[in-house]
Amino acid sequence: MPMKRMYSNIYFDHFNNQRLLSGQNAPWLCFKVERVENCMLVPLETGVFGNQVSGCCGKTERPVEPTSLTRSVLVSPNPGTELRAQQPSRKGHLGKLGCVEYPSPGLALVMLGYGASTYCPDSSMYCPETCHHPEMCFLYWFEKTLSHEEQYQITWYVSWSPCVNCAEEVAEFLSVHPKVNLTIYAARLYCYQKLNHRQGLRRLCKEGACVKIMNYEEFDHCWENFVYNNYKSFKPWVKLQDNYELLATELDKILRIPMERMPQKKFRFHFQNLIAKDRNTTWLCFEVKNVRKKHPPDLLERGIFQNQVTPRINCHAEMCFLSWFLENMLLHGKRYQVTWYISWSPCSICAEEVAEFLSAHPKVSLTIYAARLYYFWVPGYRQGLRRLVEEGARVEIMNYEEFDYCWENFVSINNEPFQPWEGLHEKYGYLVTKLNNILG
Repeated sequence: MPMKRMYSNIYFDHFNNQRLLSGQNAPWLCFKVERVENCMLVPLETGVFGNQVSGCCGKTERPVEPTSLTRSVLVSPNPGTELRAQQPSRKGHLGKLGCVEYPSPGLALVMLGYGASTYCPDSSMYCPETCHHPEMCFLYWFEKTLSHEEQYQITWYVSWSPCVNCAEEVAEFLSVHPKVNLTIYAARLYCYQKLNHRQGLRRLCKEGACVKIMNYEEFDHCWENFVYNNYKSFKPWVKLQDNYELLATELDKILRIPMERMPQKKFRFHFQNLIAKDRNTTWLCFEVKNVRKKHPPDLLERGIFQNQVTPRINCHAEMCFLSWFLENMLLHGKRYQVTWYISWSPCSICAEEVAEFLSAHPKVSLTIYAARLYYFWVPGYRQGLRRLVEEGARVEIMNYEEFDYCWENFVSINNEPFQPWEGLHEKYGYLVTKLNNILG
């Protein structure tokens, strides 16, 4: 079970966002779970997880107080050193754990005051693979209460971004539960120089997670809601903002690279052109071609963006593409043909931004195929689509051919053909009529 709060010294030790934080390797996770009802968030649960150990049976167990510890150890000046010195003579293991409520003040002193580890006496039940990071503790706990009929918004505040193994496990969980939305605020980036850890973060985003760096507001929120703060206000440490900006820049670099393909479940869920309940994330599949006289266009790049990929901007998929395109593709004097296959037509703000981009770059042509129309009955959104067309964009509704093309080129299909869903053609006709009415 999760703890309700952590002690203030633990929070300051482990959530300090210095890029190099010696000795603070144990991850901590503060969470809140909310249910989505009628476009409103209903709070369900909050709590804190740290590292835990489970037996080979897979059941998470709390470490127990060692029955053979002597009083002399508990009251010694350095009980952590005493415990480690006794390790070779004990049948068990020492585990670096934090998310437990200790049954005696003495052992709590050992753990929290001196940083010693807990002792788990039954070594025959221990496997290194079952030493759970808090992400796994949360998933084990949450799955027992998860309803497949409900939509959830989960928010994590973690001292370290997930390691590659946890990232893969969480991504797999999200792929199986498309009605669970996850936002992760990380105080620091774990081993972000290593390629596999960077790929782990991208995999999380590929499965719909929103990954961000904690700023002052998030640290203050955690202090108020997850820490025994004795009614004191949060006082930021030196260079909190500077560290945030450096880490946010690094995460920006990691996540701005477009994905190559998306899972079948994600495509069928987010691109289905029927009634779009619970489909709050925009996915954008793109192709960029170089246009030359007397030559067919050359394909330069193909990939996928989704909204909220970058942490420093509240970035919709369209803005993620433009940011990436401006930095990596656009060269003066060249002509480009850009095609988007997008799960939602652009919102009014994105439509205006894209229109401004096209106005400033007349050598870039844009075709947008939308699976669905976003708030097409709202005047501002209708005007946004008209503004795009005024600046030269071509806006269309995706039909069977476009869905099939996306399936072949942007989805991990394992040679499986595209199978249209019931009502695809009828809904296409309905949306075409609505779009024609908007564009005149």
